[in-house]
Amino acid sequence: DCGIEDAAGVGAAGEAALADALDEAAAAPDAGEAGTLDATPDVLVEAGGPTLLQRWAQWPMPNPGAAAAPGVPDGSLLPNPMAYEGGVDAGAATVRDAVTHLTWSIGSSPQASYANAQAQCASLGPGFRVPTRIELVSLLDFTRSTGATIDPAAFPGTSRAQYWTSSTVPNDAGAPTFYWTVDFSTGLVTTTTGATFVRCVEGP
Repeated sequence: DCGIEDAAGVGAAGEAALADALDEAAAAPDAGEAGTLDATPDVLVEAGGPTLLQRWAQWPMPNPGAAAAPGVPDGSLLPNPMAYEGGVDAGAATVRDAVTHLTWSIGSSPQASYANAQAQCASLGPGFRVPTRIELVSLLDFTRSTGATIDPAAFPGTSRAQYWTSSTVPNDAGAPTFYWTVDFSTGLVTTTTGATFVRCVEGP
């Protein structure tokens, strides 16, 4: 249910590893063990730095500036307000997310199959790729009542349509590989077997 990214090479085994890590964290490991507990947040951090699963769990999800935290009387805004650097106003073809530190292509490519979407991203330069599901979801802006559910100043001309991610949909052995998509019309994460758009990303 927590949506571990299969594209990152984890799945059921990864979910089991995450459960084990949470059990170890709850047990407060001794100083002589490989793991230590961070005071904030309260998660296990492996010796030598956080694991892939730990980094995923601590992903800094950007929040629209107008989004107030639910149940807070003073209407305090949610943490990690969305902020973008560069972009069309600065004459750039990319925009950098100040929260996630990812660099995004501004323009939407023509609709394409997943394989062609990969090729389109690679053609933008070294490091550009199809984003993972969590990366693309981080662009959603649910405060938008009209147009695409994304910041129109940072990403003008975004289609109210599905966009490819590189995260695979779990399926039975031998079945075709499907990829998750993010719909910037509804904000839903869904799938498609046809051609659709891609917004390429570069960065960690």
